[in-house]
Amino acid sequence: MRPLALVILTCLGGGIAQGTLLADQPAVEIRNDAKLAAIVDACVKGYGKDFGGVTRNTNGEIVLSFRGREFVFDDARKKTFDELLDTPDIKDTFCQTYPLKNPTDKLPLNFDPGRFRNEGLFKALYGSSESEVSQNCVIVNFCGHKVKFNARCGAADALKAVGQDLDAAFERRPDLKEYVAELGGTFEWRFIAGTKHLSNHSFGTAIDLNVKKAAYWRWDAPSKLASFSRKDWPVEIIETFERHGFIWGGKWWHYDTMHFEYRPELIAYSRAFLLKSQTSPLANESASGGLPTSKTSSSQ
Repeated sequence: MRPLALVILTCLGGGIAQGTLLADQPAVEIRNDAKLAAIVDACVKGYGKDFGGVTRNTNGEIVLSFRGREFVFDDARKKTFDELLDTPDIKDTFCQTYPLKNPTDKLPLNFDPGRFRNEGLFKALYGSSESEVSQNCVIVNFCGHKVKFNARCGAADALKAVGQDLDAAFERRPDLKEYVAELGGTFEWRFIAGTKHLSNHSFGTAIDLNVKKAAYWRWDAPSKLASFSRKDWPVEIIETFERHGFIWGGKWWHYDTMHFEYRPELIAYSRAFLLKSQTSPLANESASGGLPTSKTSSSQ
């Protein structure tokens, strides 16, 4: 058996990523790669002990480790929008920075931060089958409803905290309670419509609020996407979810305003971006024209 060496890497923001590395594998120097350092730091902050660090595999590729499984950081492939949806590497999942500014109005073409999901990563974090995910789920009291949510990576605790904060907000703004009067659902093992990719609802890490109050891009004419404004959606609800590590599907070009999913690594990355640049990530997207147009796209 080959000896193991402990690798400790200092990341941006003072975070520390730790992992194990075979003695004959080279260490990874991340300080000279700002993008890699920022992503590692976000994974440390988002997933804590479930993130195992960054090393190189036997092919010399940089890999990030989550719960004992390794994922290639950058496969060096230039991808279309559809390919980013279908086969993202870890770097691809951070290729658009989720905007924390509220309220949000119109968005650039194909600006969908969080929709480029590495399915294998979520299987490693939350469960690789319907039965395994179900076993990892607990019942959470959320705004008068009992829902199933994954207990791993702090997801269920985060949703519970969201519910408690929203209950307090509803005392001040009773009119907002209609957004949670009915729920569209949480844990449901299913594919994203029109694809063979699992929805994040499959992992018990997403919640849909009241469908009757929602807007969804597939329900509208394609011509509406460019002019769709998110300004009327209550900032109090959006910011409460974001505060606890959730992203909002309303901040996608392919909008889904009922949808919130637990993505603490993306929120951590966005907070660091905001502190460093003091500018909105939308400015860069608008300047570059967003991502390539796709022939088809899919729901969440």
